Amino acid sequence: MLSKPYSLMIVDDQPEICEMIEFIVEHKFPGVFNIVATKDSEESMAQIKSKNFQVIITDLIIPKQSGYDVARVALEKNPGTQVIYLTGDVSFDVALTCYTEGAASIMFKPVEPKTVTQLLSMCLRRLDHWDSVFSKGDE
Repeated sequence: MLSKPYSLMIVDDQPEICEMIEFIVEHKFPGVFNIVATKDSEESMAQIKSKNFQVIITDLIIPKQSGYDVARVALEKNPGTQVIYLTGDVSFDVALTCYTEGAASIMFKPVEPKTVTQLLSMCLRRLDHWDSVFSKGDE
């Protein structure tokens, strides 16, 4: 059974993007998420090894390895992780690859507060749904 606050990791090598998403989350979803922000795949993967994240927002292009690599490690550890890929590339090929790589959704740059809110609300509905499904077995 999942418990709130949920764990959210934001991965982007641009600190201003991490800070902006963090600000939006803290104001739109107070107390709902514990947030960890990382700047590269190495730091992200170390966090994933030590903690379960219910939601990950990762840029596709980050130092060392890609956002896809970060998501693969997270999804291997916890297949229920909601992954939102962050990209400036709006091509069909990138979107197709994101969904093939387990995306719950894609967020395009520049990041819009409304989009962050909508996508995280969608992730929360999914998490709450699965939490209710699995908690029925505990009764």
